[in-house]
Amino acid sequence: MAHGAAKAAAASLLAAVTGLLAQLSFRAGPVPYTMQNAGFILAGLLLPPKWAFASQLLYLSVIATGIPLASGFRGGVAVLLGPTGGYLAGFPLAALLMSALRERYLRRAGRGFAELGARDLAALWLLSAVAAAPVYALGFLAFSYWVSADPSLLAWTLRAAGLLGLAKDLRLAVATASVIVFVPQDLLVDHPLALLVAHRVARAAPSVYEALAGSAKAGGGAGRGARG
Repeated sequence: MAHGAAKAAAASLLAAVTGLLAQLSFRAGPVPYTMQNAGFILAGLLLPPKWAFASQLLYLSVIATGIPLASGFRGGVAVLLGPTGGYLAGFPLAALLMSALRERYLRRAGRGFAELGARDLAALWLLSAVAAAPVYALGFLAFSYWVSADPSLLAWTLRAAGLLGLAKDLRLAVATASVIVFVPQDLLVDHPLALLVAHRVARAAPSVYEALAGSAKAGGGAGRGARG
């Protein structure tokens, strides 16, 4: 019961953290660069799958009510249904997937998260790229719809992709403008940040971490660790 309340509180906190990270952004077009990937990856590292999912679903629900926690201090259902709504829709799935991949990795490693070394963290970093796939896939689909419906967005997409010489094929141009240009920051900044924060939490407060994430170690391993 107490652990359930702690996980609910942590899920709420991580929803708020994702909203705050959304404000660390700048716009080079209709899709902003933000630090939000760190939010859903961190949820997957600190919480069990259903609670990681719940944290990001709560974040979307808060936005839907009009509270301005989307990037640029925006809120409302229109944000979720707009050109960037697909990315947001992918957050709960990505958090759940990160949590499930983390649990699977720890069971195979037979160690707690606090006990992991640099190679393990590198492996989890690669898994974080897999976890982000729903965000990119849904972001691409929603953005594609809006490109087909909005001539000005289409023109911007072709200009942006043209800077990389990728404007000849429309589908590739949309993928470039909506996904490819964001991957380097996500994988080289947001995801490593989330991993380092989670690892620091696990090492500094292992009992708190395990209460939140639970132990995903295989039975019989020496010492109990947490990973969430």
